[in-house]
Amino acid sequence: MKFSQAKYTKKYNKTNYKMYQFRIKKNDEELIQFLDSKKDRNNYLVSLLKNECSLTKKLNRNTWDSLFQSTYSTYVYYANVKNLNIQENIGKLPQKRQQKANSLVLENDKKLSVGVYLLLEKSLKIHHVDITKNKLKIGKNGKPYLEGNPFYISLSHSGDFVAVVLSKFPVGIDIQKTRRVNSSIFKLIFNENDNDFYINSRNKSKAFYKIWTFKESYLKMTGEGLTKSLKSIFIDYTYNFNGSFFTNYCIENKYQLSVCSKTYGIKTFKKLKI
Repeated sequence: MKFSQAKYTKKYNKTNYKMYQFRIKKNDEELIQFLDSKKDRNNYLVSLLKNECSLTKKLNRNTWDSLFQSTYSTYVYYANVKNLNIQENIGKLPQKRQQKANSLVLENDKKLSVGVYLLLEKSLKIHHVDITKNKLKIGKNGKPYLEGNPFYISLSHSGDFVAVVLSKFPVGIDIQKTRRVNSSIFKLIFNENDNDFYINSRNKSKAFYKIWTFKESYLKMTGEGLTKSLKSIFIDYTYNFNGSFFTNYCIENKYQLSVCSKTYGIKTFKKLKI
């Protein structure tokens, strides 16, 4: 369908039209300068995603990513710990972390506890941060942080996978293995927005865990944890809530992983070996 400037400007404001012209020309430098002039970049990007949904679909993911690459500062790493040898690796952990892992009864829980720390250490090394100097600490409501705060961090694990996110802005991550869902739990976490999204989804199990991980990642980002009801979080499924951005991944068709951050976009999403 031919693009109509008159029809477009009638439906959207002139600022957004100007933005659309930038994207058609793919002039990165001009676009970045324009974004820098905005007082609240995040909310402006949200408005684009909301108001120009049909237009953003015309751009492939690589083009969209290249336009906003300079705003990205979030890095996601994940690993499979199914074959992790606990005895060979537990000695690499700080004493308190070793005690925590040894206190766990199930073998797989021990692997996850050891594995998520090793993944964090390896992820930080990629960005030239030494975890022995910027030690892992646990703050209010169990929210982890690093001494000196070189990055905001969040950790998660489920099944055979561990996941870590690093960012220069507040961030949260949650991973869940998709299983058969007990419908009795719906009332505890679903609100009307979630019900609509769930009902209109083809794969109900994936939809449920997508909703779950979105909300958990948000609470991990804010540090509220279990002090806030999941039902109270209204996600409009243009992937934002209260100026925060959500990104979702499906891993091996069995896991849902979601990241919530105060900045748009993921710069790195990578599987590591530990």
